[in-house]
Amino acid sequence: MMMLGESPWFLILMALVALARVAELIYAKALGKKAASRGEKPQRERNFIAMVALHTSFFVGIAAEKILLAAAPPQWLLVLCVLVLVFAFGLRFWTLKTLSGSWHVRIVKPATIVTHGPYAFIRHPNYLVVILEIVALPMLGGCYISALMFTLWNAAVLAARIPQEEAMLFQVNGYRQAFKDKGRFFPKLLRKS
Repeated sequence: MMMLGESPWFLILMALVALARVAELIYAKALGKKAASRGEKPQRERNFIAMVALHTSFFVGIAAEKILLAAAPPQWLLVLCVLVLVFAFGLRFWTLKTLSGSWHVRIVKPATIVTHGPYAFIRHPNYLVVILEIVALPMLGGCYISALMFTLWNAAVLAARIPQEEAMLFQVNGYRQAFKDKGRFFPKLLRKS
């Protein structure tokens, strides 16, 4: 019996995830039109091209490594990666549902501040989803070089993008008050009194 980490199943999964990303881009374009109708345009991002290149080459790089080098991962890693990806999928769905019409792939000033759903706990649940996927998806296929390379690339992209996005968000009325005590990716368990 073939396991999920073996080539045909893994490449099918990669194709499905890639199609989901294309659907997100189509959705973002429609939401961009709504933002434009209220006078908001995407901010110019210094590293947007690096982010696009990352997310495009991610699928190509993993598929190439899987075909040329990778073997199926050990069972324990396969199970761990599946659990991480299921969690990430659920968090992505919850995040997009919570944001509704406010989500975008670009940095766009939101119409309203969202403080419920996953945003009740952290500032950037969608970036957490991307981090988890970029680590777990290649490892699911035994593509350890891709997992390391794309994780480092993503860290560099987010290190530039998040401060720019937060600089804009912290100027939106109510954002600072709602999110000053929330962690970027993980809930802050110990709050200062």
